[in-house]
Amino acid sequence: MTSQITRSRPGHVVALRYITTDGRIEMCWPCRVVEDSDELLALFIAAGTIYKAVPKRSAAEKRSATRTRLPPHEKVWRNDTLRLMFPAKRHSVSLFWNNEGPRRSLLKYFVNMEEPFRRTEVGFDTGDHTLDVVVTPELKWHWRDEDELVNHVREGFYTAELAE
Repeated sequence: MTSQITRSRPGHVVALRYITTDGRIEMCWPCRVVEDSDELLALFIAAGTIYKAVPKRSAAEKRSATRTRLPPHEKVWRNDTLRLMFPAKRHSVSLFWNNEGPRRSLLKYFVNMEEPFRRTEVGFDTGDHTLDVVVTPELKWHWRDEDELVNHVREGFYTAELAE
């Protein structure tokens, strides 16, 4: 008998994790649920939040890395962030706020290419697909991590079809 994982209520703290294809956790953030509906999962990550992450590595480094279950490094999240995730979609959109100075302002939008999120007992899992789009408040945009994506395809970590 399988248990049904229920929706999270606004205000609950859940884990958002990047999981590799072999089951390792590459990043993990504690997030506060803003909305969990059929159309949208909205999660808030506060500036100053402690999260766990594996340092950025090439595909070859990832393949030969020690197979630990949890990321080894604790880091501090720098900006208030609202992450918008859409059921069955291969991307999320994050809004980052500048927390420095007397006035809070929108710093950027960030479109993250990723696996559709999955519900778990502790929150939500997805898999990062490396390539991102950074959008300024004035709606100018640029790709991020193109070279890293090319490296991941060349090293066989991603297929050319997935990269496309």
